[in-house]
Amino acid sequence: MLFSLAAFSQIKFENAYYVNNDGEKISGLIKNYDWKNNPTSFEFKTSEDSEVEIINIDFAKEFNINNNLRYLRAEVDIEKSSLKTAHIGTKKEPDFVKQTLFLKQLASGSNNLYKYEENGIEKFFYSTENSKIKQLIYIKYMPSEEEVRNNPEINRTSILSNEQYKRQLWYDVKCETTSQKELNSLDYNEPSLIKYFNQVNNCDGNVSDEIKSENKGKANFNFKVSAAYNISNMEVHDYFAEDPIVFKGSNFGIGFESEIILPYNNNKWSVIIEPSYNVFKETSNSSKSIFTTSQSKLDLKYLQIPFGIRHYFFIDSKSRIFLNALGNLRVIGKKSYVNYSNHEYNIFGQTTFAFAGGIGYNYDKFSLEARYITPTNLSNSNDASIDFNNISFILRYEVF
Repeated sequence: MLFSLAAFSQIKFENAYYVNNDGEKISGLIKNYDWKNNPTSFEFKTSEDSEVEIINIDFAKEFNINNNLRYLRAEVDIEKSSLKTAHIGTKKEPDFVKQTLFLKQLASGSNNLYKYEENGIEKFFYSTENSKIKQLIYIKYMPSEEEVRNNPEINRTSILSNEQYKRQLWYDVKCETTSQKELNSLDYNEPSLIKYFNQVNNCDGNVSDEIKSENKGKANFNFKVSAAYNISNMEVHDYFAEDPIVFKGSNFGIGFESEIILPYNNNKWSVIIEPSYNVFKETSNSSKSIFTTSQSKLDLKYLQIPFGIRHYFFIDSKSRIFLNALGNLRVIGKKSYVNYSNHEYNIFGQTTFAFAGGIGYNYDKFSLEARYITPTNLSNSNDASIDFNNISFILRYEVF
């Protein structure tokens, strides 16, 4: 199955240009990775058939893909403190370092908004008609001993914040109608800041058409109904039967899939969960002696809950191949049993866990997947084992 995945995994070259150090605009094609971390270079070619060049940040003032993705080179003072609780420090004031970066433009006009992201740390920058690019400052920090002593509402586990960005915007980026209350409630994240800058640019009457600011910070949600055809194999080893009892057969399951497509890397990654209800009923003939045989019956009802990640390989706008890497939780119904010599034995555990992997093809709203689930012991007893594995073929239809 891996014979041509490399070809499908390619992210396409798209119409683009870059501006070199002499200010010359060079048109061609740039490979659009929809970068999560800001790039330091990009792949460029002048036509579909030409050789690919790697253009380093030192040789490009900016690059623009399809007029909706623009990176601008800038030498800036940047502080890179984390906003995650587990990694915040004790410094209230920014600790700047000077760096040359490609900044992603999020909003344009008389006031411009930019973003820099590196390993989960997001920082925002801005510029106006009268100022160079500066960072919007927002720092979370732990209080000092002096702050704890002087303020009874603060303790050593408090998390404080330096929200200087609100003052920066109040002095540099606002409309006549902008209020302190509005800025006090403004969050330091991409959707909120894009909305604010677009509002201010609109009130100035100076919004650029060159960059179409899009809110890419939101994940997309898909809901699909599914039907599965399972080829199952179960081997029971227990005290009531001298020889293993083997059940082989096929069964069906129905369920649904919830998918969250992550808003980066051209929507190639998603998180999924797919509960389904399955019934496996089968009979097995086994020898009790040279002269007699016994018929065993299996009635297994279970809820299957695979969850994990999916990666897409785009072929065109409607077709794509995908791979799944999953954990698989099974919840077995209390009325499941094995009938041996006219006696029913409920020897199943309540829950089991296994790993699963799948490969599939998606066309428009339909998808088909082949999935393998690793062998699992379904028994609730240390004196017995029930080895169960199956391959599933799953058909899905996207409802929304």
